[in-house]
Amino acid sequence: MSLEIRFLDATAPLEPGQTVLDALDKAGVTIPSSCRAGACQSCLLRLTDGAVPSSAQAGIRESLRLTGHFLSCICKPTQSIACEPASVVACRTLVSIREIQAIGPDVALVRFERPSAFAFTAGQFVTLKREDGLARSYSLASSAEHQSHFDIHVRRVGNGRMSGWFHDQARPRDQLWMEGPKGDCMYYPGQPDEPLTLVGTGTGIAPLYAIAVDAVRKGHTGPIAIYHGGVSPDRLYFVNECESLASANANVRYLPCVIRGEVRGEVRVGDLKQFVISELSETKKGRVYLCGDPSLVNTLKKLVFLAGVSLSRIHADPFIGTEAG
Repeated sequence: MSLEIRFLDATAPLEPGQTVLDALDKAGVTIPSSCRAGACQSCLLRLTDGAVPSSAQAGIRESLRLTGHFLSCICKPTQSIACEPASVVACRTLVSIREIQAIGPDVALVRFERPSAFAFTAGQFVTLKREDGLARSYSLASSAEHQSHFDIHVRRVGNGRMSGWFHDQARPRDQLWMEGPKGDCMYYPGQPDEPLTLVGTGTGIAPLYAIAVDAVRKGHTGPIAIYHGGVSPDRLYFVNECESLASANANVRYLPCVIRGEVRGEVRVGDLKQFVISELSETKKGRVYLCGDPSLVNTLKKLVFLAGVSLSRIHADPFIGTEAG
């Protein structure tokens, strides 16, 4: 028996093992998407008839699961279903680029004019989409205290369509569609003396720095350790900002780490994972934030859990590699 997906007024045939997102895309139905790996949640839909595998609801909030929401990019139904757009988009609007500046090797800071209706918390992420439909998700690198703008960091990726556009073609006043914010990688007030461990690689420092600044501004008194990993010293960036934050606040430590290369100052050479785990013994009752390379983030999440940190206190944001698409 042939299966099909009904999405509003459109119908798409569903092949065995095919995802809802792919089936709709093949039928000419455009669904917002970015990572296609169940991480960014920009492809969220709501079920109106039929059933979907429980795996299609992995990682989404309990309130969304109870109302039938699922991730179309990883959903492979075994029966015909009907669905509609998710009803949980906090903000969907056009945003304008204010400025673009180089801040590190192959890294650009892109500053946008902030819409008045756009409320977010430092560390969350948004999905940005061009007029041609190309979309990518980026973590917010600025504090919500800035009413006039918000920032993202974009590293140039080989053959990356969106990153290449930001670095080579995008100009001030260019506009993109923005959807968000999303994600739970943020500072949680209420326990100002708990230890915070923030670990990131590459542009993972962007949301982590924003979270640390947010914590300090909200009166956090517990220790805050910011680990930033790179392949070599020249791959580290935002160093001055992190060092300034640490020097201005006695409870903040900036701990850069590289795999190889000649280092100066406080930069350490070695395995970032080992440094984090070996120094985690006194922070098991705190929160741990992991951002950046998916392999490192997923491995560290397991190691941190095995070291005694509850999963509810581990906030992971793997930067899924979608730039080649």
